[in-house]
Amino acid sequence: PAPKACSIHSVLSKGGSEGMNGMERGSGADGMRRLCELPDYTGPARLLKAAHKARLMVKPSAKLANANKRTIKHACVSIDTYTQTLSVALREQQRGVKAHLAALHPFESALAELTLQALEREGSPSL
Repeated sequence: PAPKACSIHSVLSKGGSEGMNGMERGSGADGMRRLCELPDYTGPARLLKAAHKARLMVKPSAKLANANKRTIKHACVSIDTYTQTLSVALREQQRGVKAHLAALHPFESALAELTLQALEREGSPSL
């Protein structure tokens, strides 16, 4: 059977997880992935919301008797939790994109690189 056609509608609708030849997505006979199978990642608003939610879960330590030290420690742990939540999510997204781009067909890889360079020239942030 022929590989499943990759259209904008299939990407936007997220319909079906089957890929080429009925196998897992991106696992074609030659192991190459397709550019249209690049997963959709969470935007900055969702990442910030998740980091804020994780930060709010941090409670002040009851072991410290000094109120100033307790407040300082709570602020440090809150900031650390916030930055850790953001950096882990961004690092995973970046690894996923780079791994996907590395497995692309050479033509699609060149197309993706040129597109990313054009976006950077226009002022978008780089990977």
